[in-house]
Order: sequence, then structure tokens, then C-alpha cells
Amino acid sequence: MTVVKSFGKRHKNVLRAYDMLNCSHDFMRLNFQPHEYVDGRGNIQRMVKMTKDGFVMLVMGFTGEAAMAFKEAYIAAFNAMAAYIALDQQTLLLRMHAQHAGRKHGGHRDRPAVPPDGGQKGRQRTSFG
Repeated sequence: MTVVKSFGKRHKNVLRAYDMLNCSHDFMRLNFQPHEYVDGRGNIQRMVKMTKDGFVMLVMGFTGEAAMAFKEAYIAAFNAMAAYIALDQQTLLLRMHAQHAGRKHGGHRDRPAVPPDGGQKGRQRTSFG
């Protein structure tokens, strides 16, 4: 009933849109679950419970003012997420570049140098076998 209320669609038209979805079997199975309910007159009616992804798939096919507002908001959110990911990747690349440049120019002086003997001088050797 959320789709009906949110988009001003009639229940039968929402069910028709659901019936006409041409998604893969796996997508349908994972995101839509047919159910029944008893309406105010005591009649058994069809309904479909859906995940967020199912909801998006269904309403992307709708037209009208509410549907266009939803699509615009969805696109804006997607673009914001893409920009955030790109910025995060750029920050990561800059950090990696700075670390590489530091190593190349003698950075990481806080680490002790490993002696030529690999740090084994004065250590007791143990053999396993």
C-alpha cells in the first residue's frame, strides 16, 4: 500500500506494473514476495511485499510528478555517492603516492635498518625437525 499512497496509483495498476516487470527470475525471487490480505469488505486481495531494490525497480517504470521527483532524487543520490567514492579514491591515491615518494627519497627513518646478517648476530639458532 505504500506504493499506492506514495505515487497516487490505484492498487490494481500497481499490481499490473508488478506483473509486467521483466526482471530475471533471481531478482524477482529475491526482491518480491506475493501475499494476500483481507480488504474492508472481507474479500481476499493480492498484494506484493518487496525489498527496497524491488521498490526501486517497480517505481522506475512509473510516470507522473511523484515518480519524476523520485527518479530525480535517486539520480542525485547516486551522483553524490559516485562523487564521494571518486574523492575517496583520489585521497587514497594521493596517500599512496606520498608514501611511495617518502620511501624513494629515504623516508621511513623511524624503522631501524636491518643489519647485513639479517639481525641474526647474537641470536640463538633453533632447528626444527
